[in-house]
Amino acid sequence: MKKLIVFTGFLAGLILFLSANAIAEDDLTLNDRELENLAKDMKALFDAKTLDDRSAEMEATLALTSSLDEVAAKKGIKNVLKYPDAIFRIKELTINTKHKSARVFKSKAGKGFQENYFEDPTDNDRNYKYFVSLPKGYKTGGGDRFPVLIYLHSETGGGSRVLKDVREELKLVFNDKELLEKTIILAPVGPVKGKRKVIDAAEDWELLDPGRKTAFIGLRVLLEMMVFDRSRVFIMGMGPSGAVAYKFSTWYPSLFSGAVAVDAPVTSLFYENARDLHLVYISTPQNRKNHAEQAAAMAAKYPGDNGGTKAIFIDDAEDPGKRSRLATKSIAALNKLMDRAPKKTIPTSIMLRSIDLEFSANAWLKIDVMNNTASMKIGDEDLPYVDAKVDRESNSFNITSNRVGRFRLFLNDKLVDMDKKITVNLNGKKRWEGTKERNMLLMLNMLYENWAGDYEVYTNYIDIEEEDA
Repeated sequence: MKKLIVFTGFLAGLILFLSANAIAEDDLTLNDRELENLAKDMKALFDAKTLDDRSAEMEATLALTSSLDEVAAKKGIKNVLKYPDAIFRIKELTINTKHKSARVFKSKAGKGFQENYFEDPTDNDRNYKYFVSLPKGYKTGGGDRFPVLIYLHSETGGGSRVLKDVREELKLVFNDKELLEKTIILAPVGPVKGKRKVIDAAEDWELLDPGRKTAFIGLRVLLEMMVFDRSRVFIMGMGPSGAVAYKFSTWYPSLFSGAVAVDAPVTSLFYENARDLHLVYISTPQNRKNHAEQAAAMAAKYPGDNGGTKAIFIDDAEDPGKRSRLATKSIAALNKLMDRAPKKTIPTSIMLRSIDLEFSANAWLKIDVMNNTASMKIGDEDLPYVDAKVDRESNSFNITSNRVGRFRLFLNDKLVDMDKKITVNLNGKKRWEGTKERNMLLMLNMLYENWAGDYEVYTNYIDIEEEDA
């Protein structure tokens, strides 16, 4: 349990990912010196939490709280926690100063795919291999923020052969100059073993494993070490790995802007959970007919009207030849996807259908108890679901649910005005009404341990208990 908490803590400590476009209009401006000083205090706190040093944790908490109070007094505001984006920027700087390797990335920019290792302190310092390609204009500080494409390779097994095959696969898939010049491409490979650091497939590494450990390693590389456009993060795979990319993105839609699947088997539930994602399906001459027909049907059903799920079907009948895995039309679709408008990464509405508590969180909503049955399967009409909308003008959540016993709503001032009364309506009835204070200690714990799972800054929460639902 301790290791799991630390792992989720590190993921949350990785909050570089998803700063949302603010729903609330007001924001707090912090200069570079203020951000740097606050980031040092936050880093000291999170280091103490990681080491489980309670004395150092208390000291660091007091130091950070004092520093935030000083900023509030200087800016003439009552509470810095009213501005979650400002807290996020502090965390962002904390991450960018955390690893020495973060400063090395600039030297790799514009030089094609580079090999590197990520040492996971939550897994006995196990090393994970990954490849990364950075645009020539990449900078670790200011400058342009580039979109990200996480690529899940299609190789299986272990040993030195996998590394060679993945390297060759990346060359064949990503050989378009325009795409490479404007996109950070990150390809997690898997855990390594032995002095030669060959790929070890015996434990965690299999993209079809719902544990998703290695794919999360790809996210952690971004979050702990890199600067990128948090509103444009995509994931891609070919064949079975393409189905994993769809699954990963649609079970965690608050983390991504979209996904790309090439010649992959897909299901309708992926599209139902996606909401505002862009799901691009590329069908090549090697694709199975039934896979293509299902993806085409989903594209027709989900055209992206009114900001909903936008499914795109690319029927690329051109033979790409021996030097590429993707033909001209497919590459054009990837370039267009990278150029899409930034996503509003904190949604005002959420539709979450699931039969598994492993996949029960989306942005500010997390299901804790499902009243499902062992016989339920994907595609059933009576699956547990929560359909939730938040309206800041009325300071209310309006929710319909089915077969859900308990869920949690995470709060910040981008969603609701926390100085006012908040109302939660469930299935047409008022289920909760009251106020929630912005809680500094709770915010820091949620931030470190990533309670919500979406790397946002929340300052409190509301639980709708089983007897209420």
